[in-house]
Amino acid sequence: MPRNNQKSKLNALTNEQREQLIFWLCIERLTYAEAVLRLREKFGVKSSRTALCKFWARECEPYLKRQHTLKGAFLEIIVRVRQGENVIGQTEFSVALNTAAGNVTKEVQINPEVGR
Repeated sequence: MPRNNQKSKLNALTNEQREQLIFWLCIERLTYAEAVLRLREKFGVKSSRTALCKFWARECEPYLKRQHTLKGAFLEIIVRVRQGENVIGQTEFSVALNTAAGNVTKEVQINPEVGR
C-alpha cells in the first residue's frame, strides 16, 4: 500500500534542514543515493529515493523555476544597462516626491506670487 505523503519523514524537516536538502539537490547536484546517505549522516533522518523524488517535485522544481526566472530578469537588466537604458526603478516615495516638486514648480510658473 502506498505511503501517505504527509507521513514522509522529509515533511518533518525543519525549515533549515529543508533548505539544506534543496541546496544539496539543486546546487550541489547530489544524486538521490548520495542525498539519502547525507540525510542520515547530518540529520539522522532515514529516507528513500522515492521520498526524495517526491520532495524534488514538491520543493526543488519550484525553486529552480524561481531561480531561472530571476536569472532571466537580471540578465535582461544587464543587457538594458549595457545599451544605456536607465533601468533602476524608482520607489513610490521618490515618484511622489518628484511629482510634488513638479507640481510646485508648475504652480510657481503659473502664479509667481506663490512662495512669497
